[in-house]
Amino acid sequence: MSWVGITTRFQTFQGLTSGTAVLLTIAQMLANIDLPFTLRIIPFGSEEMGLLGSRFYVDSLTAQELANTQAMLNLVPALG
Repeated sequence: MSWVGITTRFQTFQGLTSGTAVLLTIAQMLANIDLPFTLRIIPFGSEEMGLLGSRFYVDSLTAQELANTQAMLNLVPALG
């Protein structure tokens, strides 16, 4: 394996782990707050292979759920 391959795999691992840590922290911070809307915190996988996780999720939404969606935040990689 080349150094480029090792660096790329580390960056992918770093991005996935830092993004997951951020999502868990946000979920914990908001757990006991009564929000006036539904908040879904969803870690997607397989994004490097063509946005498979997020596309699967969006395709599973009803028309009403999709119409009610206000925002999507992409937090990976959180640490760059």
